[in-house]
Amino acid sequence: MSGACAATPIYYVAEGSMAPNARGITTLTVRAFDNGDAGACTRAQLQSPLRGTRCARELPDEIAPILRDQRVANAYVVKVTSPEAPGASYTLRYGMSTRDPADVCKNLLDYEKKYASPYVQRYGRLTCTVPR
Repeated sequence: MSGACAATPIYYVAEGSMAPNARGITTLTVRAFDNGDAGACTRAQLQSPLRGTRCARELPDEIAPILRDQRVANAYVVKVTSPEAPGASYTLRYGMSTRDPADVCKNLLDYEKKYASPYVQRYGRLTCTVPR
């Protein structure tokens, strides 16, 4: 009988935004450590300039669908994955226009690509999900 079992993921969650001109837009960042590395989550907390960060073993029900690539209410979700990191990073943006969701997603992806690390720009995979 094998003693190997899947690690329980841990999630870094940060509320707030570094964008000073984002009036009326609320940002929530989630970083999934699929390997369950609590130390990596704690380091992410310590390195974050945002207040109100936390590490959690479960996400609240209203945002948990992001882990299954499903839409969430009232938020655009940009998902970033790269071969260098276990899991994915998710940025949820609330309060954005829903008039032209495809255009908003295009703009969000362009922004993420522009400001991502060179490694993510070259090897990363970015997707955008429109609000439910």
